[in-house]
Amino acid sequence: MEKSLPIKERFEGVVKKSFPDLVFYHHIEEMKGSINVFFIELPNEERLRELWEKIRNVIAVYYQNHLKTDFELWNIYIVFVLPVTVSNELKYKIENDQLSSRKIVVDSFEKKLDEKTRKDLLSTYINNELSLPDTDKKKENQLSAYTSDSKVFSIINTRAKNQRGKDQLESLYSSILKELRNENRKG
Repeated sequence: MEKSLPIKERFEGVVKKSFPDLVFYHHIEEMKGSINVFFIELPNEERLRELWEKIRNVIAVYYQNHLKTDFELWNIYIVFVLPVTVSNELKYKIENDQLSSRKIVVDSFEKKLDEKTRKDLLSTYINNELSLPDTDKKKENQLSAYTSDSKVFSIINTRAKNQRGKDQLESLYSSILKELRNENRKG
């Protein structure tokens, strides 16, 4: 029966069994893909020192291992939240650990870790303003903002305004090669 549960529910069951006293929140932010953020409340530095690698490993094996896209695999965050100050050495060790996920230690945190404060932490520590501008408009603005006397630039600039897709690239390559061959013959 457990195999039929969705991965999120199975994983949360594993976390409850592995860390019964742990205060744990799993947030999935949908953007250009899923960003998984795990918030873990710990009471003190000793508990953080004892558990952070175990927590990271459980997340990697029982959750991250089941993700499908590169975007999801590369966008996993573990946020350790503590009401006390954490030594710089431990913070550095945790936050610079490159295995499986990005880790963030938020110490001296005096607020209640409710939905609003979790969203505040997201916006503070994780840039979730990933709304990308319309790329076609951005490309046009970049092309029109830059000018050059180069013949290659002239070809690219003219073709970029007139054609799109694979045909554009093939035509562009042909035109540039032709121009470079002409220049070689002249020079």
